[in-house]
Amino acid sequence: LRMRFVSTRGGGEEEGIEEALRRGYARDGGLYVPKVIRKLEEGELEKLSRLEFRELCSEILCWFASDELSEDEVRDIVRSCFEGFSSDEIIPLTMLSGRGTGIDGSVLVAELFHGPSMSFKDFGQQVLCKLLNMFAQKKKNKISILVSTTGDTGPAAIMAARGLEALKVVVTYPHGQISRFQELQMTTEDAGNVFVYSFEGGGDDMDAPIKTLSTDALFQEQHGLAAVNSINIGRVIMQSVHYFWSYFRAVEKAKLPLGSAVDFALPCGALGNAAAGLLARKMGLPIRRIICGTNANDIFHRAISSGDFSRHDKMIRTLSEAINIQVPYNFERILYFLSEGDHELVKDLMGRMAQTGSIQVEGDLLQSLQEIFVSQRVTDKEMLETQRSCMLEENYLMDPHTAVGYAAIRRCCKDGCVVLLATAHPCKFEDAITEALGKQWVQENEERVRPESVKKLMSKKERRRGTFREGEDWTLQLRRMFDEGDWDCLA
Repeated sequence: LRMRFVSTRGGGEEEGIEEALRRGYARDGGLYVPKVIRKLEEGELEKLSRLEFRELCSEILCWFASDELSEDEVRDIVRSCFEGFSSDEIIPLTMLSGRGTGIDGSVLVAELFHGPSMSFKDFGQQVLCKLLNMFAQKKKNKISILVSTTGDTGPAAIMAARGLEALKVVVTYPHGQISRFQELQMTTEDAGNVFVYSFEGGGDDMDAPIKTLSTDALFQEQHGLAAVNSINIGRVIMQSVHYFWSYFRAVEKAKLPLGSAVDFALPCGALGNAAAGLLARKMGLPIRRIICGTNANDIFHRAISSGDFSRHDKMIRTLSEAINIQVPYNFERILYFLSEGDHELVKDLMGRMAQTGSIQVEGDLLQSLQEIFVSQRVTDKEMLETQRSCMLEENYLMDPHTAVGYAAIRRCCKDGCVVLLATAHPCKFEDAITEALGKQWVQENEERVRPESVKKLMSKKERRRGTFREGEDWTLQLRRMFDEGDWDCLA
């Protein structure tokens, strides 16, 4: 099977893996998706279940990249990506008793935070950045990565790309809307190929300027521009791997037959992780439902509940900051997968969304959405109570985003095996932990809340390059940075 990638909106040309990764957005403004999704063959699930994590990752990546990369190249890339993880298992699973959930079954936490940035974004970013670097070196080119982050994408991109000869990384984040630890992970980086800026406004306010530049063919070619947010199909492909791995370990621990259907639960922001789960399901992984927890920025919850996908006037501040997203761009991929690749439908819906900020999902499409996805809107108060009760009842410390996912499980799961994706290490969100458990608990459990790596980071010198101010032309300012190489123009 020759793997090609097409736009969700049906325009542009078919691309190979290199071009799809490098471009991020498709030429017509859509998102890249596999033209044909490879289905698991008979007996293949059992074969994959016996692989260790790096082997599984290499196998799945080869399904999408074997046209342009040899198996040895894929294995070498994958091997280098997971050397710095703090767990030998890469993704360890912890079984909870499920007390307080009302579920007759098993709840297993898949810890996706043992990489260098302590978040699930490491899985996509490590492989994506190293692939981009390798492709660029082969052609003696340079690539500029432009990324906006609500907390974890930026640190993960920086740690994946720092020191890579062919890559330059420009990261922006919303001022005052990420944790101090996440901010320090970026602002203390001193690699010569890393440039970090803050911006005023909401968490996804920088998305439009980045899309404008990413879909400007001339600008993209001049600067080798690449986007590594979850608009990039490479992120979604790599995140599908942890669904496979977590599934295999979950059925083992729960003593279920291979092939048993399992639910997955997760906090939802830009929906890259949700799209990856849907991709894994379409490949044949036995996922029953994908349970999505949202915070007050609940556009995906409203879409699932009633088909209402409309942008709120303002982003609402919450303690689960990384999922403060008003318009999750991977909803476009979800619509494409659920409509069985109906380009015209997706193009029409996304065109109306761009014009009016509101669309209504209806009919068979809404039914398909509701058959696979279940959602719950979780308040800060409920999230804090979930953190608190999980610690007291299970002796398990969760970050606020994972707690949003666990709160969703508690509300809507009654039976079966559920895998909860723990998306970040709790040390990244000390303020929320303090609010949930109190200052005294934090002081008495300092080693759990502040590992040695956190203490070292707090003592490092920051390197700030300036802020994009509200009301200014951010697209123009970014153009100037790249065109003139003036990386301190905002200072």
